[in-house]
Amino acid sequence: MTKSEGYQPTFLGKNLKVSLPQPNAGKVKDIAPVKGSKDALLHYTHHSVALSKTRKLPVFAAVNIDGKQFRQLKRNELFAGGSDEWTIDERAPEFQWGSHLYNATGSQFDRGHMVKREDPQWGPDDLTAREAARSTFFFSNCVPQVGDLNRKEWRSLEDYILKKESTTLDLKINVFTGPVLADDDPFFVTEVRGEQVQIPTLF
Repeated sequence: MTKSEGYQPTFLGKNLKVSLPQPNAGKVKDIAPVKGSKDALLHYTHHSVALSKTRKLPVFAAVNIDGKQFRQLKRNELFAGGSDEWTIDERAPEFQWGSHLYNATGSQFDRGHMVKREDPQWGPDDLTAREAARSTFFFSNCVPQVGDLNRKEWRSLEDYILKKESTTLDLKINVFTGPVLADDDPFFVTEVRGEQVQIPTLF
């Protein structure tokens, strides 16, 4: 993966700065460190993610969408084998739940993108757009979601923002997403690698 500056606060214009979310004092201590990063953020092409130390899930994800530069790329064209390839981001490997969670006994969770695969899929050429789309398949951008939520309500909201607004009207849009990591979130029925996993119920 090439080096990326990630989410840009001045994406909408120099006088329209939209800063990243600022966790409260209690949550700041839970932001996971990132190798080679001064701001504890994982920066990808057109988007950035902050991770939770204790929950091993995103605290938030932020993406810049440029509807005018959006490029149509089929999902099965992103990876050589034609199937999704989810991987751990090695800049913060100990702070991500990987396939061992989604393949665990009793798990029927979808791998829910926080940054929609197509949202950062824009740029001056297909290569840039493809790199951006591929970079949404790190587990740092993934949260367990019930299938009906991921494929219906969540997807409908994502599609509305991208396809009904941004690409149709050539709009630039910033989107912030993330799970609500509540202290009373329920625990998954199966321990994963000897650990109990709390599953977010709100996004």
